[in-house]
Amino acid sequence: MAIFIDECTDMTAVEQNENRDFGESIRDPIDVKRLRGEEGVIFDVDEMESGMPESIKPVPYKNYFEKEDVMKYLNPECLGVGGEATDSNESPFRLMARRMTDISDYFPVGSVLKETITPGDGHLVPESAFVTIHYNMYHEFADEPMDSTYLRRRPERFRLNAGRVWPGVDVAVSTMRLGEAARFLLAPEVVAGQLGVGPRMPPATTLWVIVLENFQDVQPTEDYYSMDEYERRALTFSQVKRAFMTEKDYGNDLYKHKQFDWAFKKYLKAIHIVEDCTLQSEEEQTDWYKCSQVVYSNAALCAYKMEEWQKVLRYTNKVIYNIPVADKEKVKCFYLAGKAKRMKGDYRGARHALIKAQRIKPYDQCINNELNELEKDVAKFEQFEKVMCKNIFGESSGKSGRGSGDQSGETRSHGDKDQFGDNRAPSADGGLSGKSPVSDHSTALDSRSPAADHSATLASHSPKTDQSAALASRSPLTD
Repeated sequence: MAIFIDECTDMTAVEQNENRDFGESIRDPIDVKRLRGEEGVIFDVDEMESGMPESIKPVPYKNYFEKEDVMKYLNPECLGVGGEATDSNESPFRLMARRMTDISDYFPVGSVLKETITPGDGHLVPESAFVTIHYNMYHEFADEPMDSTYLRRRPERFRLNAGRVWPGVDVAVSTMRLGEAARFLLAPEVVAGQLGVGPRMPPATTLWVIVLENFQDVQPTEDYYSMDEYERRALTFSQVKRAFMTEKDYGNDLYKHKQFDWAFKKYLKAIHIVEDCTLQSEEEQTDWYKCSQVVYSNAALCAYKMEEWQKVLRYTNKVIYNIPVADKEKVKCFYLAGKAKRMKGDYRGARHALIKAQRIKPYDQCINNELNELEKDVAKFEQFEKVMCKNIFGESSGKSGRGSGDQSGETRSHGDKDQFGDNRAPSADGGLSGKSPVSDHSTALDSRSPAADHSATLASHSPKTDQSAALASRSPLTD
């Protein structure tokens, strides 16, 4: 990220390179054979790159964003166009500085200048808050942004006064309110220093157009985590709720910007806070139920966005079965549970959950669409079952037929003809004469059943049968 400090820069090596003699650079390659000969070689020296090592040679600036997107954020004031009408020969940034306010704080005078574009609401950002900003950064005499969170399609998040960004950016954002937009001129001393960072950050004044989108005061959470278990147990629910709301609100902001994995982690922290608290009254119990329902539902929604269906069911079940609130407040959880069960193949459970959601909101388009998708999946699964069963039982029947003799084959052929009505004549009452095709088919199957033949053979040779017959013949009653 452009505004983060590059901690890997070896300043000592750069300072040492400045005092070394790197020789001269030549424009064309040298023929070694001619160099060894008597004539020698004449070559030209590149004076622009003479004495400069490869590691610190200037590299042409390249814009890494799409041209069509860059055109939306052009700033003609950086070229001296569209600003104050003046006949002086002052640079564009000097003209901007005239109407700005010095907020340099403990830095040299004029290091950080500010001009408010859109005023914000509420109080100033707390000193150690986590902030979410969008910005465009410009060089002088260049109307295209050198760096932009808008072009990267992702806002910047960091903690103030924690050394995560340039010192000038910390000072600038610390003077803003929620929703405020402002311009800042930052001297090189409060950004990348006198040496700069590569070709994209030269040692020059830069213009920053910053919008403060959101911030979270993390002090309540830090105070909570700094306590041991016994101190946390002694807190009232209102004190615990401050830390809970901090984590939940931060998760909401991350979810808003589609960072679902990070939002889910914040919701888990909020869940741990609210589950570890001690309640002392029925009012606190009611408030606890509301907080738990919100954070469980939000965690389930993040898991749904990440397509982690088991986690969806885990947190929706907490709301459905553990939170004593009306069903109309659980409709989102019923819908998410139905979706997750459908994706896991539990069609009966999915139908049960979605029907409950539909009863609460019968005209909700999302619920009705999900029910339609469920019906399609059920139809596909039933068709798949039919094909599988047909393949399985058809294969077993074929194997039985191949294992029988010719007579069995003839019997099966005759049964098949009877079944399809090839050899049957109409009877007097308009029916079909002959035996029932089911009976014929069953008889044919019984006649060629290996199990039946084997049982009959065993019965005929059973010693118990012979012994019983002998005893019967000698019975005095028979005599």
